Parts: sequence; structure tokens; C-alpha cells
Amino acid sequence: MLLDKLSSEPCASCSHSLLSHIFHCEKVSDNELNRLVNTAIDVESLILFLHIEPDADTKHVYFYLYKLLRKSLASMISPTVESPLGNPPFEEPSILKVWVNDTVTVHLFCFVPTCLPRQLNQHLDC
Repeated sequence: MLLDKLSSEPCASCSHSLLSHIFHCEKVSDNELNRLVNTAIDVESLILFLHIEPDADTKHVYFYLYKLLRKSLASMISPTVESPLGNPPFEEPSILKVWVNDTVTVHLFCFVPTCLPRQLNQHLDC
């Protein structure tokens, strides 16, 4: 039913049948189609955010993400961030690693309070 409708209705842009624009999606799984549709929605949202964002730096980030998602959508692959800085997170150590190290250190020293000076023990509330 849907395929008949797509094959009979012309495209508003080029007058081809709508089915000719989606022939490459015939063998794609439902999960992959859902991912592609979500990516298309994200691209549309980025365009809206790009137009209403007053900060120039944030506009550059939105535009970079827009180009990245548009490229991944056209090639039907998952987007990957490629930059001269490497892969995210760009800072070493990451915030999570710092937090875990800090938490472990505080708990370790709280269990061995004799190793620390008295002022540091009072600061840590051990």
C-alpha cells in the first residue's frame, strides 16, 4: 500500500517518483532506519539551534555537528568525531577519572588517619 503510494506520487523537488529516492533503503534493518530517522531529526534541530544561537563559538560547534551528521546521514554510517585533538574526551585525565581517583584517595586516607597530618584529617572529616 505504502510502496504503491510512493511509486505513484512525484517528488516536489525533481518530479521523480518518491520511491526512486529511497531505493537504497530497501535492505536496511528497522533499527538502522530508526537511527537514520533520529539522525535526520537531529540535523533539523541543529539547523534551528544554529539560527537562534547568539554566541558565535556555539554556532561554530552547531555547524560542525550539522555537517558531521549530514555527512553520516548521506553515507548511512554512524558519525565519528575526527579532529586534530583526538577523540573525546579531549582532556587527560577525564573528569570521571579525576573524580574516581579523588574519591578513592579520600576513602583510603580516611581508613588510615594516622598517616595524615592532623590538619588534613580534620579537613577530610575522617
